[in-house]
Amino acid sequence: MLTEYYVPWSHAVTTEDFRHQDQASDTLRLRVQYDKSTVKIGEEVRCNVEAERLGFHGYGMLLAEIGLPPGAEVDRDSLDTAVNKSGWEINHYDVLPDRVVVYLWPHAGGTEFSFTFKPRFGEKALTPASSLYDYYNPEAHALVEPAEFLVGR
Repeated sequence: MLTEYYVPWSHAVTTEDFRHQDQASDTLRLRVQYDKSTVKIGEEVRCNVEAERLGFHGYGMLLAEIGLPPGAEVDRDSLDTAVNKSGWEINHYDVLPDRVVVYLWPHAGGTEFSFTFKPRFGEKALTPASSLYDYYNPEAHALVEPAEFLVGR
């Protein structure tokens, strides 16, 4: 049996330009902020991320998957800077066509980092949903609704 259904993002919260969904998990919290969503082709966009394991619910590596608009060119130097500044909290990262995957060992109070990217062509598009999950317990996760980008000339 195959079933499909749609769940609207009406339960997500947007405050202070941060997109987050605190109720997705009682153990994890993720916030993602793009400094602008209406940009020109080649204009730099900064993405700020806050990832946190709440309380003393588990330990170990977390994976943060941060959605990117289609055709975004990620500045790897900004990610390398985030890794170097974090000490041991950010282990490494992978840049995929539609997201950046960051491998985290967060400290108490969470981990904050940022990186930049540039859209390469004009579009009106959504990013994939961003997520944070426990590597050893994928059922513990937090989701952030997709962000809309309007890229023009």
